[in-house]
Amino acid sequence: MKKILLICCTLFLLSACTISEKYQKIVSNETITDKQPEKVEQEAPVIKDKKISIAMIGDILLHEQLLYYQDYSPSFAAVEDTLKSYDFLLANQESLPVGKEFGLSGYPKFASPDYIVRDLKETGIDLLSVANNHTLDRGEEGVLAALKNIKSYGLPYVGAYKSAKDRDKMRIIDVKGIKVGTLSYTYGTNDNETPAGKEYLVNRIDLDTIQKDIKKMRPNSDVIIVNMHWGVEYQSTPNKKQKQMAKVISEAGADIIFGHHPHVLQPYEKLTAKDGHETHVFYSLGNFFAAMQDPSTYVGGIASLNVVKNAEGDIRIISPGFTPTAIMNKDGFYSVEFLKDVEKQAVRSVDWVKETVGVDSKK
Repeated sequence: MKKILLICCTLFLLSACTISEKYQKIVSNETITDKQPEKVEQEAPVIKDKKISIAMIGDILLHEQLLYYQDYSPSFAAVEDTLKSYDFLLANQESLPVGKEFGLSGYPKFASPDYIVRDLKETGIDLLSVANNHTLDRGEEGVLAALKNIKSYGLPYVGAYKSAKDRDKMRIIDVKGIKVGTLSYTYGTNDNETPAGKEYLVNRIDLDTIQKDIKKMRPNSDVIIVNMHWGVEYQSTPNKKQKQMAKVISEAGADIIFGHHPHVLQPYEKLTAKDGHETHVFYSLGNFFAAMQDPSTYVGGIASLNVVKNAEGDIRIISPGFTPTAIMNKDGFYSVEFLKDVEKQAVRSVDWVKETVGVDSKK
């Protein structure tokens, strides 16, 4: 009897334990089922600043010694990699590429081969400024032919136009998400008059017009570059008139002024307008490729700046620099070299350039 009772008690206890374990499992399962999934907060994507480099080289004048090259690329080979490294590179094509049909000639009435445009593009040039004192050397026909040739090689131009409609079209180029507007003007065209009613053929310096053009371009541009063909030839300092015009252009809202015409280097200066707006001015970039008699015209260079645009659309222009170059003549072959590489043969030193221009060399 006791054994039977003991067996019954044992079975009861085992049954109770089994029920307890099942109950715990049920409760445990319910707890997991009822638990709400944790919310994972996603971080907002970081919008990086956009950054581009802008640069310009000086005067390109194909004198008699340079007219009959079949390919200009070898003349630029030493500096090609650097030129191609800039996101947006301008050049002052002072002798218009009218083509052989006009009869090639150097100074004083230039007529350059059209394929100089091809070779400049292959070297890294993105836009040609063509408002200068030689724009009308071959008259209206020369301007139209040159612009047609430039377009045929796929380069934009600024400063001379085929029609009023062409002039009214703003030169604004999107460079990696930063909109760069470009304008160009010249002090005159030697003794060549613009045909009546065709003022669009070349932009002449008129401060009222320049201010209006900047105002028109400003809403659609992050950066505005103004090319000014101004100053006095062979003078390494800007004159009073250049300084005055630069201030007016700065107050109008231009961000960068690239100057040419003196054929020698002039200083860099940063101007601050009354509203705090800053304008970077390179008064003259000298010659990039030419064959003039004055040895001082054989030193030029590459002016450069960086443009930064943040997520809010604010623009900063930083790191102005100047890379000096020299035109070298070896047995009748003219080439552009970095000044530092040919300093012993050049008429100017890198230190002289730094002192004259006022910003550090980038090379």
